[in-house]
Amino acid sequence: MSKKIIRKFYCEETGVDYKEYDKGRTIRKVVKLEHCISRRLKLYTKEGQRLLEHMLKTTIKVNTEPGLSKYERTQREKKQFEHIYRSKYMSHTIGIGGIHSINKPEIISEDENHFLIDIDATSFYPYLIILEKLYPAHMRPEFVKVYDKRIVTPRVEAKKAGDETGAKDLKITANAAFGFTKALQEPLYDPLMATSICVNGQLFLIQLMELIEKLTHCLIVYSNTDGITVKVPIKEYGSLMRLITKWQQVTGLEVELVRFKKMVIRDINNYIAFTYSKKKPVKGIGMFATDKPINKGYRYPIVAKAVRGFYEHGLPVEQTVRNCKDIYDFIASQKVNIHKFELQLVRSNSIDVLQKTNRWVVTRGNQYEGKLRKYNFVKNTTTAVDRSNMITIVNLIEPWMNPETLKINHDFYITECYKTIRNILPEDSRKHAVHKVEQLTLAL
Repeated sequence: MSKKIIRKFYCEETGVDYKEYDKGRTIRKVVKLEHCISRRLKLYTKEGQRLLEHMLKTTIKVNTEPGLSKYERTQREKKQFEHIYRSKYMSHTIGIGGIHSINKPEIISEDENHFLIDIDATSFYPYLIILEKLYPAHMRPEFVKVYDKRIVTPRVEAKKAGDETGAKDLKITANAAFGFTKALQEPLYDPLMATSICVNGQLFLIQLMELIEKLTHCLIVYSNTDGITVKVPIKEYGSLMRLITKWQQVTGLEVELVRFKKMVIRDINNYIAFTYSKKKPVKGIGMFATDKPINKGYRYPIVAKAVRGFYEHGLPVEQTVRNCKDIYDFIASQKVNIHKFELQLVRSNSIDVLQKTNRWVVTRGNQYEGKLRKYNFVKNTTTAVDRSNMITIVNLIEPWMNPETLKINHDFYITECYKTIRNILPEDSRKHAVHKVEQLTLAL
């Protein structure tokens, strides 16, 4: 639907025929990062200048090998550029795909002297397309006008008006435009535009990080794609707000602020944040998310629920695990490449070859269980799956199946919970990690 909406609006504005539009592509053999960096960008520190120098020297070879998926193509291109950027408290990975802080497990909390504030860029990539006037080289500049006036602005207005359905639909279309610039089969395909969006997104965030850490005693404690989280001395809250306002004026970007009580971080992609919002008091990301789509991969949801309950309500993980009656919460799933592997269930008197995608639970003592292994028939080798626990395949959930009848191995799941909790370190353990970075006085 997003494809049709973008095509319709663009063709109406320009008079381009639908068939002509569908033929469009800009094929490039290479993308030079120096052509992607916004002229409006300014970084202030030696770390920032080192990053820019690296980018200016980098050329990405665009992979258009036939038969590659968009994911495989993107992954190969990402590997061609990586840079570690150091802020005061931590380091951040800079790549073709975006910025990601290098987070170790920890708990970060507000205290009597500090706020914990999440700064999230609003409609980040869509606004970058508009502000940088980015459009596929085979299309007309009117693309930016169409994208702004017919998609992004109506989406923002719908959100402000409380039209959640309209805002959600237009958000999907707005974000899809970026994805289409990376997909060889799409009419918006242009690797230079796609790379420019990602590169400028992380560079503008670094600009904000530098302003915050060099002009205040705030610390960046998390960064990921379109936002950062900052530990803010209460006495410097006003200074932070003025810096953010100035950055928004200079860049044209907008942010939303959320105050966190505490963040429980396993790693960059898995954390729980406790907010002051009555509407959404807890934000769970990755393994801690409770609203994952059913078509996404998952591994033992009960572990995340129990750990989340431990930090959110102080519930013993044993209580959550043993009281759970939903068999789906104990399931793990895995898909294998059937051209190279086969998944096997090994019992005492048989070896069953399983299907491409399988679901299982860890059990102890039922008649259906066995050990799961992956057989590589190219190399003629086998590898244990799930560390040789006894498991039961549950690709088809029957009415009689529940944790009791399947004899779920509760001890296994409880142990997994404690592994996660033990890996999350207290905040004080990272104090030594603050880097010595030069202090600057900047005139804004």
